[in-house]
Amino acid sequence: MKRIILVAVLVLGIFTAPAYPYWIWTPKTGKWVNPKYLPKPTPKEQFAFAKDFYDVKKYKEALREFKKLITVFPKSFEASESQYYSGLIEEERGNPYEAFLAYQKVIDKYPFSERIQEINEREYKIAEEFMAGAKRKALGVVLPVETPAMKS
Repeated sequence: MKRIILVAVLVLGIFTAPAYPYWIWTPKTGKWVNPKYLPKPTPKEQFAFAKDFYDVKKYKEALREFKKLITVFPKSFEASESQYYSGLIEEERGNPYEAFLAYQKVIDKYPFSERIQEINEREYKIAEEFMAGAKRKALGVVLPVETPAMKS
């Protein structure tokens, strides 16, 4: 019996790692926060961090970090750039409609952006693709393209 208890204690001791809290209490906000999801202290650092993901084509992580910057620092210059890069990412991922919406947000929220001319050109190309019959998706399912025969 002592042997079973000894083995059980050893197994529990070996397989249980010390637990450290991953959530930290911040008196400033009065909430528990997870440092993994906190943005960088400045918009420039956050943008550089997100751009690094974009440069190595980790689009999912880059999009998450760009959106974090837009949420936390909405009035910074980097927010307009982040919104623009969100559109680029959606284009790269093959989501032209989402890219169009992201570009349109730059025009609506950040009319001072230096990329307005380029965004207009990109939106025009997206519109041409749809007019030429590019496939549309809804919830990941390709929608049929409406033809004149379907209207009758």
